[in-house]
Amino acid sequence: STPHELWIATSNSVSGVPYSDEFTVESKWRLSAETETSTRLEIWVEMAWGPHPPMEITRLMIEKSSLGG
Repeated sequence: STPHELWIATSNSVSGVPYSDEFTVESKWRLSAETETSTRLEIWVEMAWGPHPPMEITRLMIEKSSLGG
């Protein structure tokens, strides 16, 4: 990280998921100064399933809605 950079890390756990135990969505946000009047925002997101991942169709629906918006 530089004086013109800000990193933010988040972790959100969701439990009681149908056909599964839980999942966690982790994200890292990086804001960096481009010029005096503009800022670049970069976001990385990752999902991790609990010990009992759901059926494939349920997993895909949850991942699409969690990571897509």
